[in-house]
Amino acid sequence: MKTVFYYRAATKEQTTESQERECMKMLGVNDKLVGVYEDFGYSGLNETRPSLIKLIEDSKSGKFQKIITSQPSVLFRNVAKMIELKEKIEQYGVKLEAANGSFDTDDLTNSIAIHLSRKTK
Repeated sequence: MKTVFYYRAATKEQTTESQERECMKMLGVNDKLVGVYEDFGYSGLNETRPSLIKLIEDSKSGKFQKIITSQPSVLFRNVAKMIELKEKIEQYGVKLEAANGSFDTDDLTNSIAIHLSRKTK
C-alpha cells in the first residue's frame, strides 16, 4: 500500500526525528513509503500549513492510500477539525493511522464530549 508520513513541529527549532521513528514502526510489510510531508513552525491549530494542504490535495488525487503520523494531534489539536479531516480523507479512500493514539471516530467523539463538559463546568 502506498504510504506517506506526516510530521509537524510547532517551532522551526524542533526536530521531527522522534516522530519519524514512531512512524517507521507503523510501516507494514505490505506498505511502500512514497513520501513525507513536514510542517515546521506551525501550531496544530493552524489549518493553512503548506504541507498539510498538499497532503490533502495529494490524498484527493490518489497518490497514496495511507497516512501515518506519530499521534493524531500532529495533524490537528482541535478534535472537531480532526474528525472533519478524517472524514474528508476517507472519502478519497485514504486510511489514517497513528503510532500513539487513535483516529477512531468514537474515540474522537468521546474526546469532544469530555472537552465540552470541561468548558461548561
